[in-house]
Parts: sequence; structure tokens; C-alpha cells
Amino acid sequence: MVLAIMCDGMCLNLDSKFVESCKTISQCLEDCGGSGLFPIPNVNSETMKRIIEFHSTGILTSTDNMLELMMACDYLNYDELLDYGAKVVADGLKGKSPAEIRKYFRIEVTPVS
Repeated sequence: MVLAIMCDGMCLNLDSKFVESCKTISQCLEDCGGSGLFPIPNVNSETMKRIIEFHSTGILTSTDNMLELMMACDYLNYDELLDYGAKVVADGLKGKSPAEIRKYFRIEVTPVS
């Protein structure tokens, strides 16, 4: 078990199988001796709980905030959910117009003057 502190100050226990799946955490723990409180400054507790849930069940109950989830997985180097998330996003963009894709990614277009 690893006790991790998220960017919002919440602490979560991470089991060893999950830690092994997150290359960033496992490499840092290996380099630092693997004891004590482990900070994860770029991931909040709600996002980490969703990642842990996916790791445990293989199911993502909601695709809300998928981009935030994917960025956290990229930071953690957790490939399984990152690959799944990329597929969900790609499937969601099929048949969308450029305007709909901009809206999905929250891209604002500023007119050129």
C-alpha cells in the first residue's frame, strides 16, 4: 500500500497492483525507496478515484471530464485507461462537424481582424 496525497489535499491508499500499473508512481517509488507519503501534485482525488475504479473493475461508469481523466492518466503513465479514453473520445467525435469538435474540446475561435 502507498499513501498518496492528491493536489486537493486528500489522501488515498493505493494498492500495489495499481501502483505497478502507473509507471510514474512506481518509478518514483523505486528511485526514492518507496516509503512514506507520496505526493501526486497534478491529479485531484475525484479523478484518482475514477482511475482506481477503472483499474479495479475495467469499467468507466461515466465519460464526463474524459479529457481531464486522460491528462491524469498521461501524467501517471497509466496506459490502460489512457488508451480506453482515446477510443471513447475518438468514437465520440465520429461524424462531428468542426464546430462540434471545437465545442467538445472547449476551443474558442477568435476572429482574425
